[in-house]
Amino acid sequence: MSDTKIPLSLHPLEILSLAFGKRSRPAPAFDTVSDQIRQSLQAAEEKRVVDTLRANAKVEKLVPDVAPPAGADDGHDH
Repeated sequence: MSDTKIPLSLHPLEILSLAFGKRSRPAPAFDTVSDQIRQSLQAAEEKRVVDTLRANAKVEKLVPDVAPPAGADDGHDH
């Protein structure tokens, strides 16, 4: 068994830091990544809203199914 003891009260990120060590390069300045962070957060929120709308959408069909006329040319050269 190992002598190394990790207190159970450590935050998961602290455990990762202990396991993988410190960053070899410093984190970028906030000013240089703030636009990327903002875009990422906006994209995540847009996806959440669209997913919620799609999940709650109800489609009401007002027109009955109608088969296209047999042999009719629609002019699209299929």
